[in-house]
Amino acid sequence: TKMITEAALRGDVVALHAFEYTGRILGMKLAETAVHTDPEAIFLFGGLTLAGDLIFKPTIKHMEENLMPLYRGKIKVLAS
Repeated sequence: TKMITEAALRGDVVALHAFEYTGRILGMKLAETAVHTDPEAIFLFGGLTLAGDLIFKPTIKHMEENLMPLYRGKIKVLAS
């Protein structure tokens, strides 16, 4: 994760795409989970969260796009 984050911060296109792709999949799955659990917040943990906005921005964007309207803008995604 550290190498990919460093590469993305340098503007590496493949690394940036990796974060966007991962954020898309993670965001979609978090949206699916929210329907079943009705959380106020979702906490992410592990080395990937050290990438900060590189992973959180695409994850939140795709989660919000895939959430039912009832949940949009109401679920926080936070680092543990």
